[in-house]
Amino acid sequence: MIDKEYLLFKEYKQTGDYKIRDELVEKYLYIARILSKKFINRGIEYEDIYQVASMGILYAVERFDPDRGVVFATFATPTVLGEIRKYFRDKGNFIKIP
Repeated sequence: MIDKEYLLFKEYKQTGDYKIRDELVEKYLYIARILSKKFINRGIEYEDIYQVASMGILYAVERFDPDRGVVFATFATPTVLGEIRKYFRDKGNFIKIP
């Protein structure tokens, strides 16, 4: 599995083919699902959080370098969490209305 993952990322970096990128994003959307569930009931709808997390997966796929020897899920998790936190910072309410 790691070998196929490595080859897909390597091929995407060389060709820039959007079909490969889309395949990689779909393969790792489970990370966005898991991480976005941690932010439920914080004043923003789950669907919005999931969409932001999915964009984080896309950004992580774009930036990932397979030659560094890091598993993609390890690389993507901080990127997705950062995107979610940035969204909360920009769109969320700082003062909770009772």
